[in-house]
Amino acid sequence: MSMYGRDPWGGPLEINTADSATDDDRSRNLNDFDRAALSRPLDETQQSWLLGPGEQKKKRHHKHPPAPDNYTIALQKALKFFNAQKSGKLPKHNNVSWRGNSCLNDGKLDKSGAVIKDLVGGYYDAGDAIKFHFPKAFAMTMLSWSVIEYSAKYEAAGELAHVKEIIKWGTDYFLKTFNSTADTISQLVAQVDFEIFFQCEL
Repeated sequence: MSMYGRDPWGGPLEINTADSATDDDRSRNLNDFDRAALSRPLDETQQSWLLGPGEQKKKRHHKHPPAPDNYTIALQKALKFFNAQKSGKLPKHNNVSWRGNSCLNDGKLDKSGAVIKDLVGGYYDAGDAIKFHFPKAFAMTMLSWSVIEYSAKYEAAGELAHVKEIIKWGTDYFLKTFNSTADTISQLVAQVDFEIFFQCEL
C-alpha cells in the first residue's frame, strides 16, 4: 500500500507504508534528507527560488575598487596634459617624469639678473617655450566653470583637488602679469617668448 504526501519542492512524494516504521520514524527520516540536501551549497538558481519577493542577495564586496570607466580615464589624461605644460619651478608631486624646471629667468631684463617682472610659472602653449596668455586665460576660465558646474563629478573621479591645483597654478601666474595691487591697470603682459615678454598698453 502506498500514499502520497506533500513534497516540499512542489511535487508528489510516494511513501511506502508496507514497512513497520511509525509516522515519527518516517518524519525523522525526511528531516535527515532535508538536512543532507541543505548541507550542499545551493547554486544561483536554487538561491533565487528560496529568496522571497522582498529579499535580495547580499552584494559581494570587491577587495579592489572597480576599474575607472572611459570618461574618468579621459578626464585624468586631459588634466595630466596641464602638468606636462607647466613652466617654472615644478612641485615635487608633478606626475610627468620627463618635465623638469624650466624658464626660471622669465621676466629678467638681461644677464645681469635685473628683474622687470617675475614671470616665472604658468603654462606653455604647446611643445615650445612660449606662453600665450589669452588662450591660457580661456583654458583657465573653462576649467573653473567646469568645476563650478560639475564639482561632484570631479570628486567622484578623484580629480577635484588636482583640477583646483591646475587652476591655481595658472591664476597665480596671471597675477604676476599686471600690477594687481594698483587701483587702475594700464599695462598687461600678453606673451612670454623665450624669456622675452610682450606688454600691452591698456
